[in-house]
Amino acid sequence: MKVAVVSTPRTCSSMLGHVFAKKFDLIDYSEMFSEMWVKADPQTKLKMLVRGDNFSLKITSTSLTTTPNISLETFPWHIFDYIIVTERLDIAQQAASWLLLSEAQTLGKGEQGLLVEYLREGMKNPETFPEVNRGQLKTIIETINHFHEQVKPFLLTSGLKSVKLVNHEMFQKSREEYVEEFREKTDVYWKIDDLDGEGNPTYVDYTPYIESHNIRQIIDEIQNEIKETNATEEEIRHEYEGPDPTEGQGIV
Repeated sequence: MKVAVVSTPRTCSSMLGHVFAKKFDLIDYSEMFSEMWVKADPQTKLKMLVRGDNFSLKITSTSLTTTPNISLETFPWHIFDYIIVTERLDIAQQAASWLLLSEAQTLGKGEQGLLVEYLREGMKNPETFPEVNRGQLKTIIETINHFHEQVKPFLLTSGLKSVKLVNHEMFQKSREEYVEEFREKTDVYWKIDDLDGEGNPTYVDYTPYIESHNIRQIIDEIQNEIKETNATEEEIRHEYEGPDPTEGQGIV
Protein backbone atom coordinates (compact mmCIF):
# COMPACT_ATOMS: atom_id res chain seq x y z
CA MET A 1 0.00 0.00 0.00
CA LYS A 2 1.11 3.53 -0.82
CA VAL A 3 -0.38 6.57 0.94
CA ALA A 4 0.26 10.24 0.15
CA VAL A 5 -0.89 13.03 2.46
CA VAL A 6 -1.03 16.30 0.51
CA SER A 7 -1.18 19.52 2.50
CA THR A 8 0.18 22.84 3.57
CA PRO A 9 1.83 23.00 7.03
CA ARG A 10 -0.19 23.02 10.27
CA THR A 11 -3.10 20.88 8.99
CA CYS A 12 -2.67 17.60 10.95
CA SER A 13 -0.85 16.11 7.96
CA SER A 14 1.89 14.50 10.08
CA MET A 15 -0.72 12.86 12.30
CA LEU A 16 -2.52 11.47 9.24
CA GLY A 17 0.64 9.92 7.85
CA HIS A 18 1.31 8.37 11.23
CA VAL A 19 -2.13 6.83 11.72
CA PHE A 20 -2.12 5.31 8.21
CA ALA A 21 1.36 3.89 8.85
CA LYS A 22 0.25 2.52 12.22
CA LYS A 23 -2.93 0.87 10.90
CA PHE A 24 -1.42 -0.72 7.80
CA ASP A 25 2.11 -1.34 9.13
CA LEU A 26 3.76 1.07 6.70
CA ILE A 27 7.05 2.95 6.70
CA ASP A 28 6.32 6.60 7.48
CA TYR A 29 8.60 8.69 5.26
CA SER A 30 6.92 11.88 6.51
CA GLU A 31 8.21 14.88 4.46
CA MET A 32 10.15 12.73 2.05
CA PHE A 33 11.22 15.61 -0.18
CA SER A 34 12.80 17.44 2.74
CA GLU A 35 16.48 16.74 3.30
CA MET A 36 15.71 16.31 7.01
CA TRP A 37 14.06 12.94 6.37
CA VAL A 38 15.44 11.17 3.33
CA LYS A 39 18.85 12.24 2.04
CA ALA A 40 18.81 11.55 -1.68
CA ASP A 41 18.33 13.52 -4.89
CA PRO A 42 14.75 14.07 -6.10
CA GLN A 43 14.97 11.56 -8.93
CA THR A 44 16.16 8.83 -6.56
CA LYS A 45 13.26 9.62 -4.25
CA LEU A 46 10.81 9.36 -7.15
CA LYS A 47 12.24 5.94 -8.02
CA MET A 48 11.79 4.88 -4.40
CA LEU A 49 8.11 5.85 -4.62
CA VAL A 50 7.44 4.12 -7.92
CA ARG A 51 9.39 0.92 -7.20
CA GLY A 52 8.78 0.65 -3.45
CA ASP A 53 5.70 -0.30 -1.47
CA ASN A 54 4.16 -0.15 2.00
CA PHE A 55 4.85 3.46 2.92
CA SER A 56 3.13 6.74 3.72
CA LEU A 57 4.58 10.15 2.99
CA LYS A 58 3.67 13.79 3.27
CA ILE A 59 3.78 16.08 0.24
CA THR A 60 3.55 19.80 0.95
CA SER A 61 2.36 22.06 -1.84
CA THR A 62 5.79 23.72 -1.87
CA SER A 63 7.42 20.33 -2.57
CA LEU A 64 5.81 20.49 -5.99
CA THR A 65 7.06 24.00 -6.77
CA THR A 66 10.57 24.01 -5.29
CA THR A 67 11.89 20.51 -6.05
CA PRO A 68 13.68 20.23 -9.43
CA ASN A 69 11.95 18.11 -12.10
CA ILE A 70 8.81 17.64 -9.99
CA SER A 71 5.51 19.37 -10.75
CA LEU A 72 1.86 18.96 -9.94
CA GLU A 73 1.16 17.63 -13.42
CA THR A 74 4.08 15.21 -13.73
CA PHE A 75 4.08 13.73 -10.20
CA PRO A 76 3.10 10.01 -10.31
CA TRP A 77 -0.21 10.31 -8.45
CA HIS A 78 -1.56 7.14 -10.03
CA ILE A 79 0.73 4.91 -7.95
CA PHE A 80 -1.03 5.69 -4.65
CA ASP A 81 -3.79 3.67 -3.05
CA TYR A 82 -4.82 6.68 -0.97
CA ILE A 83 -4.20 10.38 -1.57
CA ILE A 84 -5.41 12.26 1.49
CA VAL A 85 -5.82 15.98 0.85
CA THR A 86 -5.98 17.82 4.16
CA GLU A 87 -6.79 21.48 4.73
CA ARG A 88 -7.44 23.91 7.57
CA LEU A 89 -10.72 25.73 7.20
CA ASP A 90 -9.69 28.75 9.29
CA ILE A 91 -6.77 30.30 7.42
CA ALA A 92 -6.07 32.86 10.16
CA GLN A 93 -5.60 30.06 12.70
CA GLN A 94 -3.34 28.21 10.25
CA ALA A 95 -1.24 31.29 9.51
CA ALA A 96 -0.93 32.13 13.22
CA SER A 97 0.19 28.58 13.99
CA TRP A 98 2.74 28.75 11.16
CA LEU A 99 4.12 32.14 12.27
CA LEU A 100 4.53 31.11 15.90
CA LEU A 101 6.06 27.76 15.00
CA SER A 102 8.75 29.66 13.09
CA GLU A 103 9.31 31.95 16.07
CA ALA A 104 9.51 29.00 18.48
CA GLN A 105 12.05 27.24 16.26
CA THR A 106 14.17 30.41 16.21
CA LEU A 107 14.14 30.36 20.02
CA GLY A 108 15.09 26.68 20.15
CA LYS A 109 11.60 25.63 21.23
CA GLY A 110 10.55 23.70 18.14
CA GLU A 111 10.32 20.31 19.87
CA GLN A 112 6.65 19.44 20.37
CA GLY A 113 6.53 19.62 24.16
CA LEU A 114 8.48 22.89 24.33
CA LEU A 115 6.42 24.30 21.46
CA VAL A 116 3.08 23.62 23.14
CA GLU A 117 4.32 25.10 26.42
CA TYR A 118 5.63 28.20 24.62
CA LEU A 119 2.34 28.71 22.80
CA ARG A 120 0.03 28.15 25.75
CA GLU A 121 2.03 30.40 28.05
CA GLY A 122 2.22 33.07 25.35
CA MET A 123 -1.54 33.01 24.75
CA LYS A 124 -2.04 34.25 28.32
CA ASN A 125 -0.36 37.53 27.30
CA PRO A 126 -0.46 37.43 23.48
CA GLU A 127 0.77 41.02 23.13
CA THR A 128 4.21 39.75 24.19
CA PHE A 129 4.53 37.73 20.99
CA PRO A 130 6.60 39.51 18.31
CA GLU A 131 4.88 41.79 15.83
CA VAL A 132 3.76 40.08 12.65
CA ASN A 133 6.43 39.85 9.96
CA ARG A 134 4.29 40.97 7.03
CA GLY A 135 6.65 39.59 4.40
CA GLN A 136 6.68 36.17 6.05
CA LEU A 137 2.90 36.23 6.41
CA LYS A 138 2.51 37.10 2.73
CA THR A 139 4.63 34.09 1.77
CA ILE A 140 2.47 31.89 4.00
CA ILE A 141 -0.73 33.22 2.45
CA GLU A 142 0.62 32.74 -1.08
CA THR A 143 1.51 29.14 -0.22
CA ILE A 144 -1.96 28.48 1.21
CA ASN A 145 -3.56 30.16 -1.83
CA HIS A 146 -1.52 27.95 -4.17
CA PHE A 147 -2.82 24.88 -2.35
CA HIS A 148 -6.47 25.99 -2.54
CA GLU A 149 -6.33 27.39 -6.09
CA GLN A 150 -4.04 24.85 -7.77
CA VAL A 151 -3.18 21.69 -5.82
CA LYS A 152 -6.52 20.86 -4.21
CA PRO A 153 -8.67 21.47 -7.36
CA PHE A 154 -6.21 19.53 -9.52
CA LEU A 155 -6.44 16.44 -7.31
CA LEU A 156 -10.18 16.63 -6.65
CA THR A 157 -10.91 16.82 -10.39
CA SER A 158 -8.22 14.31 -11.43
CA GLY A 159 -10.65 11.39 -11.65
CA LEU A 160 -8.49 9.37 -9.27
CA LYS A 161 -10.72 7.42 -6.86
CA SER A 162 -7.86 7.37 -4.35
CA VAL A 163 -8.27 11.11 -3.57
CA LYS A 164 -10.03 11.91 -0.26
CA LEU A 165 -10.53 15.29 1.43
CA VAL A 166 -10.35 15.85 5.21
CA ASN A 167 -9.81 18.89 7.41
CA HIS A 168 -7.78 19.86 10.46
CA GLU A 169 -10.79 20.95 12.52
CA MET A 170 -12.26 17.44 12.48
CA PHE A 171 -9.29 16.05 14.39
CA GLN A 172 -9.60 18.53 17.26
CA LYS A 173 -12.51 16.50 18.64
CA SER A 174 -12.24 13.24 20.56
CA ARG A 175 -11.67 10.01 18.62
CA GLU A 176 -15.21 8.86 19.40
CA GLU A 177 -16.63 12.06 17.95
CA TYR A 178 -14.73 12.08 14.66
CA VAL A 179 -14.14 8.38 13.89
CA GLU A 180 -17.37 7.89 11.89
CA GLU A 181 -16.76 11.01 9.80
CA PHE A 182 -13.17 9.90 9.22
CA ARG A 183 -14.42 6.51 7.99
CA GLU A 184 -16.85 8.13 5.56
CA LYS A 185 -14.32 10.62 4.19
CA THR A 186 -11.52 8.09 3.64
CA ASP A 187 -13.41 4.85 2.89
CA VAL A 188 -11.30 3.14 5.55
CA TYR A 189 -12.84 1.35 8.53
CA TRP A 190 -10.96 3.01 11.38
CA LYS A 191 -11.19 1.51 14.84
CA ILE A 192 -10.83 3.73 17.89
CA ASP A 193 -7.50 2.11 18.75
CA ASP A 194 -6.13 3.03 15.31
CA LEU A 195 -6.34 6.71 16.23
CA ASP A 196 -4.03 8.71 18.46
CA GLY A 197 -5.09 10.01 21.87
CA GLU A 198 -8.31 11.43 23.18
CA GLY A 199 -8.76 14.24 20.68
CA ASN A 200 -5.74 16.45 20.17
CA PRO A 201 -3.92 16.93 23.49
CA THR A 202 -1.64 19.55 21.93
CA TYR A 203 -4.40 21.72 20.44
CA VAL A 204 -3.83 25.46 20.79
CA ASP A 205 -6.45 28.14 20.14
CA TYR A 206 -4.65 31.05 18.47
CA THR A 207 -7.55 33.51 18.83
CA PRO A 208 -5.85 35.70 21.50
CA TYR A 209 -2.79 36.13 19.26
CA ILE A 210 -4.91 36.70 16.14
CA GLU A 211 -6.98 39.40 17.84
CA SER A 212 -4.14 41.17 19.63
CA HIS A 213 -2.09 41.41 16.42
CA ASN A 214 -4.99 42.10 13.99
CA ILE A 215 -4.02 39.10 11.90
CA ARG A 216 -7.35 38.68 10.11
CA GLN A 217 -7.23 42.31 8.97
CA ILE A 218 -3.62 41.96 7.80
CA ILE A 219 -4.53 38.79 5.87
CA ASP A 220 -7.39 40.62 4.15
CA GLU A 221 -5.00 43.42 3.18
CA ILE A 222 -2.45 40.93 1.85
CA GLN A 223 -5.12 39.08 -0.15
CA ASN A 224 -6.20 42.37 -1.74
CA GLU A 225 -2.57 43.18 -2.59
CA ILE A 226 -2.17 39.75 -4.20
CA LYS A 227 -5.36 40.22 -6.25
CA GLU A 228 -4.22 43.65 -7.45
CA THR A 229 -0.78 42.31 -8.39
CA ASN A 230 -2.31 39.38 -10.27
CA ALA A 231 -4.71 41.70 -12.10
CA THR A 232 -1.85 44.01 -13.12
CA GLU A 233 0.25 41.09 -14.35
CA GLU A 234 -2.70 39.79 -16.36
CA GLU A 235 -3.17 43.22 -17.97
CA ILE A 236 0.52 43.40 -18.87
CA ARG A 237 0.45 39.88 -20.28
CA HIS A 238 -2.63 40.60 -22.36
CA GLU A 239 -1.16 43.86 -23.64
CA TYR A 240 2.09 42.12 -24.56
CA GLU A 241 0.25 39.42 -26.46
CA GLY A 242 -1.75 42.02 -28.35
CA PRO A 243 -5.49 42.12 -29.03
CA ASP A 244 -7.36 38.94 -29.91
CA PRO A 245 -8.03 38.62 -33.67
CA THR A 246 -11.58 39.44 -34.69
CA GLU A 247 -13.71 36.78 -36.34
CA GLY A 248 -12.78 36.30 -39.99
CA GLN A 249 -9.57 38.31 -39.66
CA GLY A 250 -7.41 35.21 -39.74
CA ILE A 251 -3.84 34.71 -38.55
CA VAL A 252 -1.06 34.54 -41.08
